[in-house]
Amino acid sequence: MWRIVQIVWRFSIGAVINYLPLFVASVILLSPVCFSANDSSTYFTGLSNLLYLGDDYVVRLTRNDLYFVLFVAFAAVMVANLLKRYTKASLSLSVRIFCYVLLILTFMVRRFLLWTFDMDITTETLSMFVETNGTESMGFAKTFLFTWQGAKYFVKMLLIALAIGGAEWLWTTKKCKSILNKRLTKGLVTFVAIMLAPVAVISAIDYPETKGVTGQNTVSCIAAAMKGMKESAEDAGKFYVMTERVARMPDVAECGDDSIDVVLVLGESLIRHHASIYGYGIPTTPCMQRENASGNLVVFSDVMSPFPSTTPSMKNMFCLNNYAKNERWYDSVFWPLLFRKAGYGTYVFDNQRGADKHYNGSFYEMYNVKVARPSFSHVADEAHYFDMEMLSSIRSVAAASEKKTFLFFHLLGQHFPFDNKCPDDEKVFTSRDIKRSESWLTEKMKSYIANYDNAVRHTDKTLGALFELYRHRKAVIVFFSDHGEEVYDYRDRSDRPPMNAGMKRQFALCQHAIPFVVWMSDRYKSAYPEAAMQVLKAKDRPYSHDLIGQMMLHLARIKSPYYRGADDVLSSDYQQSKRVIHVGEMTLDYDSLMQGR
Repeated sequence: MWRIVQIVWRFSIGAVINYLPLFVASVILLSPVCFSANDSSTYFTGLSNLLYLGDDYVVRLTRNDLYFVLFVAFAAVMVANLLKRYTKASLSLSVRIFCYVLLILTFMVRRFLLWTFDMDITTETLSMFVETNGTESMGFAKTFLFTWQGAKYFVKMLLIALAIGGAEWLWTTKKCKSILNKRLTKGLVTFVAIMLAPVAVISAIDYPETKGVTGQNTVSCIAAAMKGMKESAEDAGKFYVMTERVARMPDVAECGDDSIDVVLVLGESLIRHHASIYGYGIPTTPCMQRENASGNLVVFSDVMSPFPSTTPSMKNMFCLNNYAKNERWYDSVFWPLLFRKAGYGTYVFDNQRGADKHYNGSFYEMYNVKVARPSFSHVADEAHYFDMEMLSSIRSVAAASEKKTFLFFHLLGQHFPFDNKCPDDEKVFTSRDIKRSESWLTEKMKSYIANYDNAVRHTDKTLGALFELYRHRKAVIVFFSDHGEEVYDYRDRSDRPPMNAGMKRQFALCQHAIPFVVWMSDRYKSAYPEAAMQVLKAKDRPYSHDLIGQMMLHLARIKSPYYRGADDVLSSDYQQSKRVIHVGEMTLDYDSLMQGR
């Protein structure tokens, strides 16, 4: 028995010594300690958790993650040592270089996501990566990578690579190997292993209680994200089955013979308090303000988005679920299908999807043939550099002979970078127009804000042209943004950065409080005065945009067994439910944040 223990011990120690640079690099670059915070004190705190046996949940999770990384790294070098011993095939330099490249890239990607966006490698970020088109990728690189901030990450990558290269070179020297093969060194390694063994056993016993949480180590993080992608595919399958079932149902939606045009315009990354129609000091929305003054446009004062990103926003707003009540989009009816079943001609103009033919759109499931075929009369493929240019295609729908039309128009809006979202001759605002005096606000930041405000003004101009297009028809147009944004509004950060302690209310106002307006032509108001009055009465009711489908059915005068007055802000049966925002892994009460709680 003792002989077997000796053989296993020597083989195990030998495995670590043979591939020590790879072993150490794996532990460091995969470790949760490296993803905690920006200051070095956190590293020592994290390392102390390796031996701390307290009951604090975060400590337990960190400790278990650390031991998981040690186990993965040890298993890897053991396998490599077995191959070397019994097949004479050692890990060649090229294989080790490949492993190092993967370790460094995953390490830097996680550091960048965590420190810049308070995000990680999750199902959501993987989905965003898959769904991002070429134009958006270049905008992202221009905003974040081709900057001094991005250069710092490239320098860090180079320094890590040089350190690993130096360690590999050092390991080839005979003197170094001689030192590590001495009994004193092996004895020290053995002593450390014996000391850690009890904690490792406790971590293994405790692991079932924490394995459900996405770990801080990179291995479990990527595994959880991949699992989420699989679950996302399963959710899509449920959605397709639900849509196909509703498409086969008779009498699921009906509408009168009146001619009517219903238009839904979805903005992109528009902050409510950057719209002058909500009191912003710079005239970014003159067209909407003019329509409001004439009585054609109603401004809703308290509408929010549960999500800070496009994909979940679109999934929940296009399905008749109530997110705050834990109803899932994939188990709910895709309401544009009800428009089609009620006799509407349904048209889609997605300027984000059209920008790249290989890009399926943020809510890519709605463009699957199982959904698009029964739901849409036409899905436009054209791409336009500016949103205003899309109107040339929409005019043909506005002139259609069909009595009832539904049109969905998805804007590029204020998607970063902001400096190319409107023509140069429309850039009326400069840094001089930003009359703010915070000590941290630089001239460059003011220019950034001005570019954003110019993009808002182009969105307003596009809406103004759309109002004119439908002014003499019996039409209603609903406009709101998928989510907000942050453009140096209350701190020296921009582009949806992470939430700071003590600034939850400001965070929610910027990233979740959205503009929401309803425009009605004179013919629509004259034909349906009751509906026009209901819109006016509802303008100050708290609302969440994931419930928009019920309101759209109301405005379109569609009757369906799937309609719920309790979720329709225009209905006398409307019941305000809890409004929540999704921040990372947290779900927060939006109204409590607004009241400072």
